[in-house]
Amino acid sequence: MKMVATQESTPTAAPVIPSSLIYEVLNGRPLYYRGYKEVIEKNLNPESVMGSSSLQAILVSLIHGYMLYNRDKKKYLPVTNKVGLHLDLKDNLSCDVAVFEKARSILQRSTSAPLPKSLSKSTSRLT
Repeated sequence: MKMVATQESTPTAAPVIPSSLIYEVLNGRPLYYRGYKEVIEKNLNPESVMGSSSLQAILVSLIHGYMLYNRDKKKYLPVTNKVGLHLDLKDNLSCDVAVFEKARSILQRSTSAPLPKSLSKSTSRLT
């Protein structure tokens, strides 16, 4: 009788993906930055996949500039800088450019403490 040695394969654990590589969460599922696998494999650093391209930066600037000067200034406030947009439980998007209604913005909501004078002065210049 001939015996054959076999090696049992042990399941390998899935690599842990840092939360910093999550771009958005949609329907409870994380959407990772393009190139996140290369970061996990140590072929790229996280900053190389998380930044904006020069084309994206230019487009965001042009769109924001257009919206800043061509809007109902009493009603809308355009913003940039990867604004987090919470749609629902486990649905969070990141906006390069967004437009908020001033009446619904956090700057207009009543809070227990008034806005600091430096902030209220800077927001009044946006109108």
